[in-house]
Amino acid sequence: MKLIKYFSLTVGVCVLSFRIAAFAQTTRQSDLKTFNEALELIHSHMIGLNKGGDLDQKALQGLVNQLSPAVQLLPTESEKKEDAELSNDGLLCKARLYDTHYLSIRLGKITPETPQALLSEFIKISQSNDLKGIVLDLRDSVGEDYESAAAVASSFIPSGQAPQVFTINNQDYSASPNSADDESKKISALPYILLINGKTSGAPEVLAMILRKTRQTLLIGARTAGGTISFKDFKLSSGQLLRIAVDSVRFQDGSWMLPGGISPDVNVFLSEADEQAYMEDPFTSRRPVYVNESMESSNRVAVRINEAELVKMQNNGTQTDAGQAQKTGESSQPTLNDPVLARAIDLLKTLPFFEKIK
Repeated sequence: MKLIKYFSLTVGVCVLSFRIAAFAQTTRQSDLKTFNEALELIHSHMIGLNKGGDLDQKALQGLVNQLSPAVQLLPTESEKKEDAELSNDGLLCKARLYDTHYLSIRLGKITPETPQALLSEFIKISQSNDLKGIVLDLRDSVGEDYESAAAVASSFIPSGQAPQVFTINNQDYSASPNSADDESKKISALPYILLINGKTSGAPEVLAMILRKTRQTLLIGARTAGGTISFKDFKLSSGQLLRIAVDSVRFQDGSWMLPGGISPDVNVFLSEADEQAYMEDPFTSRRPVYVNESMESSNRVAVRINEAELVKMQNNGTQTDAGQAQKTGESSQPTLNDPVLARAIDLLKTLPFFEKIK
């Protein structure tokens, strides 16, 4: 009797599954029929229409535009140009101290050597300086070593937090909390901010997303490249290539890394020339060109007054250092002119104030 019930239940499930699949197929065929019907009516009646394949191409391009950047329509094989390779000129890890207490660590390509190189730079500087914050600079950072990205993230995750597990290409990776018992453990106790740009691609994007999830850190700069996406190309009868996103990084909370990249919390839109100049020398003196900014005067001198200094001025009723420099035209130390890096350090300086008023 039990066998008969089990058999009946199995048959029922199979029939239900078949009906659901048939319904989905019928719905898709109905939608496709409606689309083709509308296309044919436009072909027949719209004025000023090129009677060639212009409408079909526009319909295809419209579909692709709606699904972009997960779907891309590329030129024919003969016209296709290879994407420019992202490069960081062999940079591994570079650290520099600003305003006595704030450490900037810039990462180039994420490799197996990156986690140890980062900790070595941190320990070397933290032993002789009272650090109050870190700027992790991922601008132009690239790489596909997701295991090393997870290892770098582990250095910043405080003990007591749950590991961050993510999957790509059916491979699982885990970023666990910092369990070190030496000087390197201090890195997970400091506040930090991440810098990103349009050339931040691949493993560094995963690193940024993990740290955003675990420490709710701020990301400053511009939207990243979306380099964690795996695409597959399909050749169309026209000779064009249809590129479709088929895989990406998936986190344990069910979220995905999307084709459009990571959007920063604070946007700073610089021209590529200005950004590269500032990354080479953050103190370089130039009038940056901001995207969509109208230039009032080409010889206007911009003086940086940060949030921390404004808070200090309000609390004490005193003139800020930057304000004094503006008044006298002098400065005791070089001015940090990189707008992205300067913004990050300014925000780090305000954190103690906002902690007090919570």
